[in-house]
Amino acid sequence: MVGPAKDVVTHELGMPIEQGGLLVAAQFLGATLGIYLGGRLADCTDIRSVLCGAGSLMVLGLVLFGLSRSFTVFIVAELLLGLGVGGWSAAPNLIVAKAGLRRPSVGLNLLGATWGMGSALGPQVVDLVLSRGSLALGYYGTAALTGLLLPLFWSTPLRLGDHYAVTPDRARTWQRYLPYALIFSLYVGAESGFGAWVFTQLTVAGRAPITQGALAASLFWAGLTCGRMAAVLLLRHMGERRLLFACALTVAGGALALVAFPHAIAAALGLSFAIGLACGPIFPTTYGLIVHSLPATSSTTLATLQAVGTCGGVLVPPIQGYIGGGKDGGMIVVAVLALVIASLVFWVAKQRQKP
Repeated sequence: MVGPAKDVVTHELGMPIEQGGLLVAAQFLGATLGIYLGGRLADCTDIRSVLCGAGSLMVLGLVLFGLSRSFTVFIVAELLLGLGVGGWSAAPNLIVAKAGLRRPSVGLNLLGATWGMGSALGPQVVDLVLSRGSLALGYYGTAALTGLLLPLFWSTPLRLGDHYAVTPDRARTWQRYLPYALIFSLYVGAESGFGAWVFTQLTVAGRAPITQGALAASLFWAGLTCGRMAAVLLLRHMGERRLLFACALTVAGGALALVAFPHAIAAALGLSFAIGLACGPIFPTTYGLIVHSLPATSSTTLATLQAVGTCGGVLVPPIQGYIGGGKDGGMIVVAVLALVIASLVFWVAKQRQKP
């Protein structure tokens, strides 16, 4: 929701549109901390405490966003929302990762598909409530739905340490984890940057109506959902590294096409879906690769890796906004990040082949 909403907020407050990236950064800054704390708590307490605590923070952030009338309060609301989103991102991934699956990437992609469904609905919710003249209505409604889930989570106790026999990490050196942390960070930056600025790319650079800008954002998230579902099938026939390499190159090619043909709106809508399709498998497949390659990794370490990756969502959207300069969505940044991801995947594959 924050992608389309940031343009509305900056317009209503009379601020340059590129400063809207700070709202996205605030949410991802909160998510970074929320993911790390979620992993720490998962190692020492019941996972329902993580889910309920994070959900409560989400409700508070959503309500505060609806009440906000100043940019500072909007930032605080996004930080609180990000903390909750981070906890909700960490906990389900850890449950699947510690379930002892033979191919954890498959389960994580299936889980990630459900996450993408909500992301696809978000821009359409914003478009719907804007047509009724109230952005706050969408945030209040989402807060209510989130609150309804809290009793369900509280009634489902689950302690990862007891059920899945988490063992201490065998290696304390971060050298083994560094390539994966970089892939996480670059990917989250590319995903959040594209999701936040594709609306601007179409409505400003392409001069498309707001409805089509919101549609492009939804198509991106819908593509991401479909990509994760497709990965469940593709991983039966190909390895994780090959899939990651192909996906990264596809994202780079799609972003470059948007830069080259900014006024081709119909093509931009198709590219938004295709880029989402390619983005979808990158995060859960990388996460599964870590679990498969380094099975003794603790919940704290997994969450820390994910939190480090989320830093990309803090840094990239503001940078992308300033590179766009209010004239376009700065999609060249997404293309560069995707090419670096492809290079890292290639390097990881080569290192694994060494005796």
